[in-house]
Amino acid sequence: MIKANLLINTALVSSLLRLLFNALLLSLLFINPAHANNDVLIKKVFIDFDTIQFGDTVAAPWRIVQAQDWKAAQTSKLIIAQGISSPASVAKLSLKQREALYKAWQKTPNAIWVLYFPQPEHLELVNESGKYFINLVMSQSDDEVAQTQAADKAYSAGQKPLNPAIYTQIHFNAKPYENDYADWQQRFKQDIAEFDANMRKNRDFGKKLFEDKDPLALKQVFLRSISTGKKGLSLRNELISAYYAAPGHDGTEITPGGSVFTELVLSKGARPVGFGGTFNDDNTQVDLWYMVFDEMSGRTKQEFNDSIVFEAFKRDVNPTPSDAAATPAGREESPKVTQSAELPLYKTIKRNRWPALVFTREADGKIKLYGMSMEMATILGHIYNRQIF
Repeated sequence: MIKANLLINTALVSSLLRLLFNALLLSLLFINPAHANNDVLIKKVFIDFDTIQFGDTVAAPWRIVQAQDWKAAQTSKLIIAQGISSPASVAKLSLKQREALYKAWQKTPNAIWVLYFPQPEHLELVNESGKYFINLVMSQSDDEVAQTQAADKAYSAGQKPLNPAIYTQIHFNAKPYENDYADWQQRFKQDIAEFDANMRKNRDFGKKLFEDKDPLALKQVFLRSISTGKKGLSLRNELISAYYAAPGHDGTEITPGGSVFTELVLSKGARPVGFGGTFNDDNTQVDLWYMVFDEMSGRTKQEFNDSIVFEAFKRDVNPTPSDAAATPAGREESPKVTQSAELPLYKTIKRNRWPALVFTREADGKIKLYGMSMEMATILGHIYNRQIF
């Protein structure tokens, strides 16, 4: 009786094992056809891969190798295929070479490299919407990788909020300067409104002023806001000429310097952020004020660097290489290093480092523009060049 039960149990186990094996075989039969179809498609792509067009136009040796990275590929002895390209830099692969390439890809799909001159290309199988094709991707040299990493790092740093220390001058009490500047803006607006009214009455009103070069007549316009010295008269000419500016030589609209100047100094975000000091110019005491013309809080470092106003003060700080220190042949030149606009210290005059305006202080305590500052001329020139190029 016990023996019979053992026989029954053994038969039952054997039957169950056969059922499990058949179920597994059946599932494989349903799964494998799709995989097999992919294998067929992939193999066909490799068998059809009979031509490689390189970027040069010279006959040269080429080879396809197995290696873990591009450096190892340069000295790899695991050669899958090789040959000499045509004078048009076309490599032809025989059927035997293509079959060998497919077999190598099956073993190491991510370790196939094509060499034609020093820098290898990585052979990659691409699947787009079920369609396969082979793509050759140029590897990057160590210098290129370093440059990419540096660019990524610079981009990440550029997305950080701008440090207020960049546009804040220590020891500078901004409030009285802001009040004086707001008062000057109102007087400048009044002068513009008065000039515009005269222009509406007579379109040649302004043209006559700067064509006649009559200083006494020029002094009567913008009298509330601009000094009457010779540099103040020159600034008047700049502002007036903007009313008669012609289009660019190719018909494009170019905003004249006088209009750009007005837009900047009257912009909503325009405010003094530092005081450089007082200097003497043509027997006149002149104050140098460091300015911004836009709201700085909330900006990123990249937005600061890309600002067309601050961009005007970027400086190349790379040392000028001598002939003896020229970049050796085959080596890439070092990337240029630039210094961004830099707000000078309180009561420190450094020209063309940061946007600045120059004012005189009248007997009544009110400020007037002394003329076109060196910094504003730099900004206007930079914006003009950006418009025409």
